[in-house]
Amino acid sequence: MKQLLLIVGAVLLLTVPLSAATSLDFSTKLGSPAAWDLRWTGTTWRLSFPTQATIVDATNPDDALLKDDFVQLPTMDVSGVVDKGSYLTATLTPRGPLTIQSDPGGATVLRASMESGGSLSIGTNYVAYSNVDDDLNITFFNSSYGQVVPKLAADEKLGRMLDLSFSGDATGSVNLHDLILKKAGSAQGTLSGQITAIPEPATLLILGLGAAIVRSLRNKKPQ
Repeated sequence: MKQLLLIVGAVLLLTVPLSAATSLDFSTKLGSPAAWDLRWTGTTWRLSFPTQATIVDATNPDDALLKDDFVQLPTMDVSGVVDKGSYLTATLTPRGPLTIQSDPGGATVLRASMESGGSLSIGTNYVAYSNVDDDLNITFFNSSYGQVVPKLAADEKLGRMLDLSFSGDATGSVNLHDLILKKAGSAQGTLSGQITAIPEPATLLILGLGAAIVRSLRNKKPQ
């Protein structure tokens, strides 16, 4: 009976699939020459994102109102570059908020501050920001704008983390590894990314413990 209760409890913990999380995907708008620009300012590398170059291309749940709206990522300073041989790591420090703007109209429907300390990994021609964390803090949202915007705000209020990730390729034959180490020049490229509401760390730990319990009981042989 005790084993049965443990199994039921573990299964209940595992019935909150991350695939059902509120999310929006974004990518380079068709026809835009570049969605990011990496440039040496004379004192630091700065990653910026051209206006209206990145749009929402998918959402969960499906939100037709949000589709094709603009995602404006904040300009970020790049610091603490470490050479790992074939790639580099660094820290990103945002210089402003992330916004989502309606199309047409350009009205801001969501604004969120972004925490410093995100990580940047760079290969020969690839840039990425991917660090599962509570990256965003919503400071404004339009509560009547579609489904996803108010749901992200509601998820945050419930204590869920708003995780941001993106990655992209440099255009042309630019070798980002060598470019950055030389501390000169610039590069541009395309990107795709996602904003996802995920359980807070304590919930993730509970889910992991639930999975461990299930595995343990499955592997336990009868005496």
